[in-house]
Amino acid sequence: MIRYIIIAISLFFIVLTFNNYKGPENALWLGLYGFATMAGFMALRQYWHWGVFIGLAILYAAAAFYYWPAQYEGLFYDGMAIKPSHVEQARDAVSLIFACVFMLVLGYLTKTNRLSD
Repeated sequence: MIRYIIIAISLFFIVLTFNNYKGPENALWLGLYGFATMAGFMALRQYWHWGVFIGLAILYAAAAFYYWPAQYEGLFYDGMAIKPSHVEQARDAVSLIFACVFMLVLGYLTKTNRLSD
């Protein structure tokens, strides 16, 4: 069951990659989300030590802190209103926090050998 959840989350990061494909920083997000996808599949194959996932979690947390907007206005905007850039930055930061939590869970599962079954 855990394996299917990891596959689903990894596929979700692929969807996020395609969502940001036409954005101004597409190479950055392709790398960040692509690396999170690769980490999920590497955890399934048990190729990486658990410390790698903890290190990645720290890097994703630092990136989320960097992208967090100075003025938080929520994650959504009203229909046809002009999109404030703070909303986009908050969405990016939340996706990086999600990647951070995913890396922490992968590190825990790898350390406790919960993926070996």
